[in-house]
Amino acid sequence: MAECSGFHAVVHTKLSVDAPDESLDLVFAWSVFTHRMQEETLIYMEDIYRALKPGGRLAFSFLEFGQGNQWAVFLYLRCSA
Repeated sequence: MAECSGFHAVVHTKLSVDAPDESLDLVFAWSVFTHRMQEETLIYMEDIYRALKPGGRLAFSFLEFGQGNQWAVFLYLRCSA
């Protein structure tokens, strides 16, 4: 665990969410699934669904590198960082 300017951060390396059942209103995964295999993404999403309250939402971004037009976005983000 780490503290970060008043925010509680947890390093969690499993394909799951460190939260009780039906305890979250929103899960935000910015480019998390871009770096996972499809099977791992499914496992992750199933566990996110478990942790979301009824009516909760999952917001995520994903680049599919099999789509040639998305490489330009990846390269731009990588080079501008």
